[in-house]
Amino acid sequence: MSTEQEFIGGLWGGGGAFTQSGGTHTITNDLNIGEAAGSSGTYTLSSGTLRASNSYLGGIPSLCFRGSGTLNISEDGDAMLSVVLKLWDAGVVNLSGGMLKAATIDNTNGGSFNVTGGTLAVDTFLGDLSVSDAMLAPGDSPGVTSITGDYSQDIDSILQIEIGGLLAGSERSWTFRGR
Repeated sequence: MSTEQEFIGGLWGGGGAFTQSGGTHTITNDLNIGEAAGSSGTYTLSSGTLRASNSYLGGIPSLCFRGSGTLNISEDGDAMLSVVLKLWDAGVVNLSGGMLKAATIDNTNGGSFNVTGGTLAVDTFLGDLSVSDAMLAPGDSPGVTSITGDYSQDIDSILQIEIGGLLAGSERSWTFRGR
């Protein structure tokens, strides 16, 4: 399935849900989940691949009134966002399995970003990031992840990084997997 732009949760109120359990869903521009006041939306990805340029949860840049939007990724679901995933105060991401890969994740507006399983691969994370029983694996190998806030992980999580070379993000020598 391929669309240019997708809205889940109504432009002016209402609710909606989208469940993906296989295949590839491609959105060439924006995935908007619960973007307007009074609206709520949920995208649940349990297997298959979601590809989008941008995803906005609980709002979009041009609206000052926000709804609530949730993105659930579990089991064998892979979400690939080539530009930005932005959460507003009622935006929620639940990564409990599979993979979430994004160029930028912006959680500076008070959303809820929950990593309790699976793999997170992100170039830039804006806000605080806490990982529990999951893996943070920076970018494409070699890759760089920048986090503007605090980073924490529990004892059951893995930070998978490659250390080596003289130029950050351009060379590698070995892989370090630590707890």
